[in-house]
Amino acid sequence: MEPESRPVRGPIPLLSAANPHATGVGSSSHESDTRAVSSAAWTPQINYRYDIDWYLCMTSTSTARVFTIDHDLDLIVRGEVSVSAEGREVVDRTWTEKARDNPTFHNGELLSLSGLRSTEGRWVGDLGCTTFAHYLANREQDLPAADTCCPVAVNVLPITSDGRALLADVGKTSSSAGKVKFIGGGATPADVVDGVLDVRGVMRRELDEEFPGLNEHWSTAPRLEALLVGGNRRQVVLLFVGRLRISEAEARNLYLGSADPDQELSGVLAVVLGTAGLHVFNRREGRRSLDYVVPGLMAQVRADWDGGLAEARRFLDGSDQ
Repeated sequence: MEPESRPVRGPIPLLSAANPHATGVGSSSHESDTRAVSSAAWTPQINYRYDIDWYLCMTSTSTARVFTIDHDLDLIVRGEVSVSAEGREVVDRTWTEKARDNPTFHNGELLSLSGLRSTEGRWVGDLGCTTFAHYLANREQDLPAADTCCPVAVNVLPITSDGRALLADVGKTSSSAGKVKFIGGGATPADVVDGVLDVRGVMRRELDEEFPGLNEHWSTAPRLEALLVGGNRRQVVLLFVGRLRISEAEARNLYLGSADPDQELSGVLAVVLGTAGLHVFNRREGRRSLDYVVPGLMAQVRADWDGGLAEARRFLDGSDQ
């Protein structure tokens, strides 16, 4: 008899403009008020520490979701992702167009998540092998529903000793050129050991590729904390979070000293890990960030609440600038 399985617990819909109360923090006075509110007209109060949550909810357009990973995770490869003849035509056409526009693209193999469940206290996911061309066609949302995929990426959020979260500014050779993302990249069949994805191995490899040398400066080893799902449900990101023993300035010097002009990133961004810092980032870089970045950062701010009311006051009077 197979062990009893149940679906993993539902998503934590952080920063959803459609459901601004979804963060689970607030009082009945806010939760009972469901009328539409214009972010331009709304003035946050400083009496409650969740008001900055509310403000960010009203100003963020992201519909991505954040799942807290609170069990061990096994991602098992089950075979290849099947694509219909109609879907294959779309994939081939998309690849021809994208490869013509960017000759540096390589149609390598990726892994796609096809199912996730909880079994005997563990999270178990099913993976299928697919291609980068399939991912590109899937991202364009031109595929028949039965032919869509959900590629898996492994990312890491380093937090410096002075409380800055480090993000990646994507270079022109990437399919996400000009965007802001977490450091990391896609998982491939080469990352599978004995049929199971080596998630931590992918994280270390991607960090070595995009930010050489940073793996030597952890004060707290990165821990797999969250599963992020893009708003279109066509991308899954496994997010590690770790603390560095070096400051933002030291991390920047490390990056500049090892940067390769041909690497995927064009630079590194630092975000003050707090509600005020996140608001500034959202205002300046939110539009060009991949849609799960701000929700992922907000989850860290809520888990590591730094400053509370005092920080809200600094934000509201502009002294954080």
